[in-house]
Amino acid sequence: MIHNFYKTKLVFQVLKYIQQHRQDQLNGLVAHSNNPMDSAWRMRILSNLAQYEYQFLEKMRNFESDCAEDYLIFHIFEFEIKALTDVNA
Repeated sequence: MIHNFYKTKLVFQVLKYIQQHRQDQLNGLVAHSNNPMDSAWRMRILSNLAQYEYQFLEKMRNFESDCAEDYLIFHIFEFEIKALTDVNA
């Protein structure tokens, strides 16, 4: 088993990326607070981000590998988070 550094680094990167998207949605929620459709959409996105964050942490808690390259998959999670917060969804 390799050191937990790679796992911790990946978790930190993904949580930081989720937080950036969460803050963008919160800023948009405040800026467009008088538009009920936009507010409902942003609340749904915030809920989806929270669910994704929980599922990601569960996956990482149970994931163990001896190969350092397995932890260098941030771009996959980045793509999934972008899909969650996509305007056209």
